[in-house]
Amino acid sequence: MKQSPSQIVEHTASETQVSPPWSATTKIVVIIFGVVILGAIVLRFQDVIAPLVVACLIAYVLAPVVNFVNAHTRISRGLVTAAIYLLAFGLLTLAASLLTPLLVRQTLSIQFDFQQISNTVGEFLSQPLQIGGQSIDLSPVYDELTSTLTNLVQPLATQTVALLAGVVSTVIEVIFIGLVSFYLTKDGPAMGQQLVAWAPPDLRYDFERLQKELGALWRAFFRGQLLLALTMGLTVGVLMTAVGMKNALILGILAFFLEFLPSVGHGIWLTVAIPLALFQGSTWIPLSNSWVAALVLGIHLVLQQVDINYLIPRIVGRQVDLHPMVVIIGIIVGGMLGGVLGMLLAAPTIASAIVLARYVRSKLLDLPPWLGEPGDPDEDLANTASS
Repeated sequence: MKQSPSQIVEHTASETQVSPPWSATTKIVVIIFGVVILGAIVLRFQDVIAPLVVACLIAYVLAPVVNFVNAHTRISRGLVTAAIYLLAFGLLTLAASLLTPLLVRQTLSIQFDFQQISNTVGEFLSQPLQIGGQSIDLSPVYDELTSTLTNLVQPLATQTVALLAGVVSTVIEVIFIGLVSFYLTKDGPAMGQQLVAWAPPDLRYDFERLQKELGALWRAFFRGQLLLALTMGLTVGVLMTAVGMKNALILGILAFFLEFLPSVGHGIWLTVAIPLALFQGSTWIPLSNSWVAALVLGIHLVLQQVDINYLIPRIVGRQVDLHPMVVIIGIIVGGMLGGVLGMLLAAPTIASAIVLARYVRSKLLDLPPWLGEPGDPDEDLANTASS
């Protein structure tokens, strides 16, 4: 049967009909619903967040090496990643096998020193304190302190099952981190391209610029901070060995990790090193323990100035240029929210938030979001000053 022209038009329209766009209300509802679901997932699986962050950091450090080898050879990226991970694992195993015996000896030395300190404190508190002709007996204070420490230590000896469970959990977590970081390193470029493809077409340029800017910031912090920590850890370890500190290796390793805590790491190191120097002195320098502690303090103050004024600007750069008060507050808040990992990542996280806030502010005020673009207030001010 012959169709009328109106029927032909309706049939053609039904064949070429596309999915209708969502209304503004629908988009808002979907976004809110998605944020709620994402928040619920994060709260439910918050124990997995820290291992995931560690896996991302490991992949972030090893990815440039894999990229370089993959770009200069014909070997597949998967094989290059596997080789790099095996090499890194071998180096870590070798370092652990070489350092563990020395670390155990130095740790036992610290425990012996603490025993001497306990005896010294006990002798001091066992003698009455004379104030204004009155005698105060301090022995109950020492007895209470000893009882409290005993109550803290005794449960540790009976929690064998809990300790074994913790070891198993740690092994599983290490395996999880290794697998996730391996696949992030192997498939990182493809994942980055997929993220760019997910961005709306009109925002894709801004997304790529933000990705590059944040990537440069985190590279400047993490890889630069790693090199800086290695430099400070080795320097402190060598100098403490030269001074004659019994626990020089432990102090060097402590300086390595505390270098990731800007503005507060040096103070924490001193609170550990000065008491050790006061109670154990030097193994070869013929000075009293007080003078050894003063020597350690002087050496570290010089290293701190070299670190702040020379090493940080040249190794880490000015990408993470934050006021010390902002960094200290960020470390405290990061420790409250994310523990040690939150403290370590406080500075780059704050710097990343500042980059995003600057972008949002520029878009809200209809200003160019990128430095150097026409209309950028900073660029216009610089051109005016130069002319």
